[in-house]
Amino acid sequence: MADFDISPYGLVWKNPQTRKTIPIPLKSVSITASVVHAVAQVGITQFYENNENTPIEASYIFPVDSNGAVTYFQAELDGKVIKGQVKSSEDARKDYDEEIMDNDTVFLGEETKPDVFPKTRASAKVVIEYVTEVKNDPDCHAIRFFIPTTVAPRYVPPTDNDAKSRDLANMSFSPRAPAPLDIKVIVSIQGDIKSVESLSSHKILVESRGPIPDRPSWNKAVVTLSGNVTEMDRDYVLLVTPMEPVMKPRVYCESGHGPGSFEDRRATSALRHSSLTIHNKSPRFYQTLESGSTAAMTHLIPSFALNEEKVELIILVDRSGSMGGYSIRMASAALQLFLHSLPTDCYFSVIGFGSSYELLFKEGSLKYGPESLHETVNYAKSISANLGGTEILAPLKDIYSRPHIRGYLRQIFVITDGAISNTDQVISLVKQNAHNSRLFALGIGPSASHYLVQGIATAGGGTCAFVEGDDSIQNATLSQLKNSLQPSLTEINLEWIGLSSATSVELNPEKTLFGYNKPLQPEIIKEKTFSQSPKNIPPIFDGQQMVVFGIFHPGVDKPSGVMITANSPDGPLTLNISMSDANVLGNTEMLHKLAVVKLIRELEIEETSMRDKFTSEIIKDQIISLGVKHGITSKHTSYIAVDENRRCLDIGFVERRQVLSLDSPAGPSRHYVSMDTTDVTAHMSMISGFVRSTSKLGSRIGS
Repeated sequence: MADFDISPYGLVWKNPQTRKTIPIPLKSVSITASVVHAVAQVGITQFYENNENTPIEASYIFPVDSNGAVTYFQAELDGKVIKGQVKSSEDARKDYDEEIMDNDTVFLGEETKPDVFPKTRASAKVVIEYVTEVKNDPDCHAIRFFIPTTVAPRYVPPTDNDAKSRDLANMSFSPRAPAPLDIKVIVSIQGDIKSVESLSSHKILVESRGPIPDRPSWNKAVVTLSGNVTEMDRDYVLLVTPMEPVMKPRVYCESGHGPGSFEDRRATSALRHSSLTIHNKSPRFYQTLESGSTAAMTHLIPSFALNEEKVELIILVDRSGSMGGYSIRMASAALQLFLHSLPTDCYFSVIGFGSSYELLFKEGSLKYGPESLHETVNYAKSISANLGGTEILAPLKDIYSRPHIRGYLRQIFVITDGAISNTDQVISLVKQNAHNSRLFALGIGPSASHYLVQGIATAGGGTCAFVEGDDSIQNATLSQLKNSLQPSLTEINLEWIGLSSATSVELNPEKTLFGYNKPLQPEIIKEKTFSQSPKNIPPIFDGQQMVVFGIFHPGVDKPSGVMITANSPDGPLTLNISMSDANVLGNTEMLHKLAVVKLIRELEIEETSMRDKFTSEIIKDQIISLGVKHGITSKHTSYIAVDENRRCLDIGFVERRQVLSLDSPAGPSRHYVSMDTTDVTAHMSMISGFVRSTSKLGSRIGS
C-alpha cells in the first residue's frame, strides 16, 4: 500500500460519534501560479486514493489567502466531472440537501473563515483556482508571493458557539507530508529581475528567466520546486526582487471578453501568448463578466517622510499554546528588538494574552526610560507559550476602555499567530475604535492567519507584516514600528482620468423651462460608469503598497491614468500616474476577478462592524449579488455542484486507525537564489505523532 499524506487540509470526514474531523489520505498535489506584478492566479490539483469500499460523507478544507477568493472548483469522481456554480449559501445548502435526498452526487463549498475554505462531498481528484493580491515586502520593494499549504489549528473560545467554529475546534492535524508536492510559478514584472529568494526553506529551481517576446520592458522567471519535495508543514513563500531600486507607480489595464470565441480572444492576447498566464483556461470566466468591460489596477509604493508623532505604544504579545516552540522564540526576539528601538519620548506597556491576559505594568503605560526598559526586556527574554487558548478580545476591550495620555497618540501593536475562530468579532471591535487608536500587527510563524493579521491592521487604520524566519524579524518589526510613529496619509482620493462614454447622449432641443438642453433619457446620466475597490481607500504609509482596482462598464473608454490626492500634516500631497501601452495586459482575467474580491472583502468588514440589522442585511445582499454574478465565494456565497448526468457512483472513503500528530509547523530558514544560481537545498524538521482511533461511518456517494 502506498504511503499517503494525512494532511491538515484537503479531504476530511467527520466521525458522528466523536465529532472529530479526520483527514483522508492525499496522494499528490500539483500547484501552478501566474504572478503579474501585484496580482496572482493560482491553480491547485489534488489527487486522493481510496482503498476501501465503504462510502462516507466527506468535506474539503482549503486555506484560501485572505487577499483572494476561490473562483473555480471542480471534482472528478471515477471519470465523472462535477463543476461548481456559485449561489447564496442558503440556496446552495438547500440544493445540497435536496440532491442528497435524491441520492445524487453533489458537492457543497462554503467559506467557514476567509482563510479556511471547506467543501463537502469530494473524492478522487479536486481542482481549485483562486486569485489573490500579491504584497510587497516591507521597505525592500520586492514582490512577496505566498501559497498557503498548511492550516494551523484555530483556537475556538468557549463563548464562540458558531457551528463552523466548533468544526474547526474538533479537527485533527498533522505535519507529516510524504505526498509529492509540485509547484510551478511564473513571475512577470516590468524591468529586470534581480533575484529570487525562498523564504520558506522549500528547495527551488529557477528554470528560465529573461525578456518576454513582443512585450517591451517585461521580464519573467519560471520557478519550480527541486527534487522530491513533500514539505507541506509551512506556507510556500517566494520573494522576487526587481532590478529597479524603487518600484515605480503604475496603472495596469485589461479588457474583458468581446465578440468571438474564447480561443480567438486567447490567441489575440499578446500577454497570454507570452506565457504570463500559465493555466489552460476554459470559457467559464467570461460567462460571469459583462461583454466589453475593462478593469484597471493602480499600484503605488509611496515614498515620503513626515515628522514622527508622540505615541503611547501598547504591545499585545500572544502567549497561547499555539505559539509554542519556534513561534514564541520569534515573538520574544521581535519584542526585544521593538523595545530597543522605541523613541525616548514615549509611553509604553506590554500585555501577554492567552485564555487570560497579564499586564506587565499594572498601573498602565510607563514613560520610556532605563528602568522601565530593563524590566520589559527581562520580561521579553523570559516569555513562554503558557497561557492556554488565543483569546485576544478581552485584552483589546481592556485597552480601549482605558483613558488616553494627553499629548500622546495611542498605537496598539499585536504580535500573534492569529490562531482564533472569532476573527469577525475581533475585527469589528478594532474598527469601532479606529478613530482613537491605530493598530499594527506582526504575524508570527509560517501558519499565521493572514485573515486576522491583515484584518485587524486594516480595520485599525494600520499596517501588518509577517515573520517566517529569523532573518525576517528585523525588517518586519522595524517597518511596523516606523509606521506606528509616523502620521498616515488620510482622506485618500483617486480620480480615474480620461473616462468618457462611447454612448452619445441626445439632448432636448426644445426651449422650455422643463427639460431644455437636458438628456432626453435621464437614466443615462444616472447610470454608474465604473466600480472601484476599495471604495474607501485606507490610510497610506511610507513604503507600504497601495492597490486600487476599477471596473469600467461597456461603452466607457479605459482610463488614461489616475490622479491621487491625500491629506498630510504638511498639507495635501498629489501624484499623477499615466497609463502606458506597455501596461495594457490584454484579455486576461485577474484584475476583473480581484477587483470584485476586494470589494466583497471590504463589504464583509463593513458588515461585521455594522450594529444596525437592517443595514447589515443590505450589505449582505450586496455581497451575495456580487458573489453570484462574478462566481466569487464569500461568507454568504457557496459553490454547489451536482452531477448533471445523474450516473450512479458508489465510491467513497472509509475510516481506519491512523497515526496523526498535532500541527506544529516547522520553523523555516531563508535560502537565497541569485539569478546566476538556480539550485539550492533546504532543511525541515518533523514532529513526532500520537495515536487517535476512529469509528465507522457510512453514507452513500451515488445517484
